[in-house]
Amino acid sequence: MDGPHVMADLEMGVYDGARAGGAVNASYARINASFVTAMVKGDAGNHWAIKWADAQAGPLHTAFDGARPGGAATLYHPMKKPGGLVLGLGGDTSNGGVGTFYEGAITRGFSSDEADSAVQADIVAAGYGLGG
Repeated sequence: MDGPHVMADLEMGVYDGARAGGAVNASYARINASFVTAMVKGDAGNHWAIKWADAQAGPLHTAFDGARPGGAATLYHPMKKPGGLVLGLGGDTSNGGVGTFYEGAITRGFSSDEADSAVQADIVAAGYGLGG
């Protein structure tokens, strides 16, 4: 499971979606891209997903789609967001991350696979890193 990978910081741990119910996700793959699209999304229930793609070409890949990690009944369900959300920064506000964060968005609701794919197509069309 060599990285890099898109991961979700759920405050009580960082999750990559590589394991679901103890089994390795066979579709989980190492990212080899200069620019990456990353999506972490969850619904009001106990369901969440991690998706990623090369932001210059190609479709989204689902790294994880299922129930929140162990202890979800007390830790993550229902989700509680009493503070604010900061894009591109971990919850501990440390400077230990590497890379550059360019753009982000927070939306309401759990978007459909079709909507996610349309967003990815628009990102590819923007031409990141192509000098345009």
